Amino acid sequence: MFQNNLVRIAPSGHQRALHSLILQYIHFCYDLKNHIPDNDIMPYMDLSNKITGFHPINDLSYKSNPWGKYFNQPVPPPNSVFRMEHISNEYDFSVLIYYLHPNILQEYNKILNKYLHFRDHIINKVDDFYNQYFGSNVVGIHIRGTDSFFDKGRPNLPLSYYETLISEKLLSFDNIFIATDNIKVVDRLKDKFGNKIISYNSFRIDINLDNIALHETFHNSYNIDLGEEVLIESILLSKCNLLIRQQSNVSTFSILINPNIKIHQFDLPLWQPFNYHVCNPDNYNSVKSNTNKYYYDESLQVSNIQYYINAYLDFHKSISSEVNHDSRTYIYNQDKLKLTQEYFYNL
Repeated sequence: MFQNNLVRIAPSGHQRALHSLILQYIHFCYDLKNHIPDNDIMPYMDLSNKITGFHPINDLSYKSNPWGKYFNQPVPPPNSVFRMEHISNEYDFSVLIYYLHPNILQEYNKILNKYLHFRDHIINKVDDFYNQYFGSNVVGIHIRGTDSFFDKGRPNLPLSYYETLISEKLLSFDNIFIATDNIKVVDRLKDKFGNKIISYNSFRIDINLDNIALHETFHNSYNIDLGEEVLIESILLSKCNLLIRQQSNVSTFSILINPNIKIHQFDLPLWQPFNYHVCNPDNYNSVKSNTNKYYYDESLQVSNIQYYINAYLDFHKSISSEVNHDSRTYIYNQDKLKLTQEYFYNL
C-alpha cells in the first residue's frame, strides 16, 4: 500500500533555488488530480544528483537528498516501486501570482497544507523570531538586489525608491521586515530608519559581475544553510499584515502560505511576461487585468513614482546596448556593473 501511493518528483536542472523547487513540487501535486482521480498520494521529492547551494557541505558529489532538511516526507524503502514518477522538464516553474485568481491561490494553499510539512526546527526558528521582533502590525518588503538586475524580465527600482516608500507610506507600521539577498540593503535601511527595520540574520552578497545569485554561491565555500535561511524569511513574510514585493519565487511562496495576505507588487505595471523588452513606458499605469487589481495597491504609490520609472527606463536602455536574444540575461561587463551599482545605490 505504501509503495502504491508513493509518487517520485525529480525536477530537472541544476543550481535551482529552493523556492523554485518548492513551487515545482506544489504545482505538480496540484496537477496530479488530473492523473490520479482519488489524489491519494504520498509525494517524494528527490533532489539527489542535483547540484544545489543547499546540499550538505560534506556532500561533494551531491548524492544526498536535502529536501528532508526542511520538510517531512516519507522515505521510500529500497527498491520501491512508485505509482508514478515525474521527471520535470520545467527548468524553472514560477507561479505567476498576478495571473491567478485568489480562488486558485486557495487551491494551491490546500495542496501546500496537505503535502508540504515544515520540519520542527524551521517552525521553532520562525516562531522565536516572530515572538521576539514582530509587532501587531508589520509590513514585509522583499527586495531582490543581486543577480536580478541581469534578468531582462525583472524590473528593479533603486534603493532610494524603498526609502521613499517607507518614508511616505509605511512609518505607521510597528515594524518593517526586510527580506533581501543584498548585504548593503539592510544596513542602509537600518541606518536611515533605525529600530523600525527588522531582518532575519541571513547570509547575503552584493551585486557582482559574475551574475551569481545567492543560491548559486558555492556551498563548499560557506558552512551555511542558505536554503534554511531564505525559507525562514519566506515564512516570516507570510506572517506580515502587508507584503510588498517584486516578482520572485521567495515571496510567491509567502503568498501561497497565506493567500489572504494583502499584496502590493510595485513592479507589476512594468512587467510584461515572456517579453524581454519588459520596460515599455506605455505600459505604466495600465493595470487593467481582472486579476492584477488584487496585487497592486494604488494607495501605496509614492508621490514621485514617475521619476523612478523614468530612471529605470534610462537604466534599462543604458545596459541593453548589447542584447543576447537567445538568453534571458543581459551581456554584462565591468562598465555595466558600475552603472548598475550606481543606479541601485546612488540614484
